[in-house]
Amino acid sequence: MNAQAEDTNDPCRRRCFIAADKKALYRICQQTGDAGKDATHIFHDVDLLGDLYVGPYLEFEPELAWTIEDGRGVCGYVLAVSDTVAYQKWHLRNWLPKIRKGRHFPKSPEEDWTMDDALRASLFEFEFDRPEWLEQFPSHIHIDLLPRIQGKGWGSRYAQDMLDTLCQKGSVGVHLGVHPENLRALSFYQKLGFQVLEQVELRWEEVLYLGKYLQ
Repeated sequence: MNAQAEDTNDPCRRRCFIAADKKALYRICQQTGDAGKDATHIFHDVDLLGDLYVGPYLEFEPELAWTIEDGRGVCGYVLAVSDTVAYQKWHLRNWLPKIRKGRHFPKSPEEDWTMDDALRASLFEFEFDRPEWLEQFPSHIHIDLLPRIQGKGWGSRYAQDMLDTLCQKGSVGVHLGVHPENLRALSFYQKLGFQVLEQVELRWEEVLYLGKYLQ
């Protein structure tokens, strides 16, 4: 389905990301950053949170970056990459050096760190996992919607559109990561046919990986 081919009478629509959306998408990342709940009281550096979890997708494969909007404005996004390994290599080589500029590893003891400090520290200790199942699920997807459009079927609709798009690009499978405590997201993805692959305790967070075959 073409990312522009939406019924203009719908209360919600998706479209291709444009540069003017970036600030709004970063803000949505913050407003859904606490296991799906508002994290504005936890993470105060909106740019850093967005630089880690939104910005690289907008730049690496922009045709797979979709903005969701309703009558009140931008209210969500669907992001994906078709080749996770290629994305990881690009991220380490091109993206991380750029977002490290002007930022420094926290000087205070780790026990005194804020969540923003932990995020900044992660920039300098960043690493990607290469699990055995990655070959079977080489693409990955990332979706965040504001509460005002949640539970109305829009997330399922646009997620399925993205899965169809990845399939058309030749991907054999897709994966994603959610926080284990984000039970709403877990239920949402399982209804779309995702299965639990593994739960991993990383340096800075715990992640539950889910996967779905596309071919």
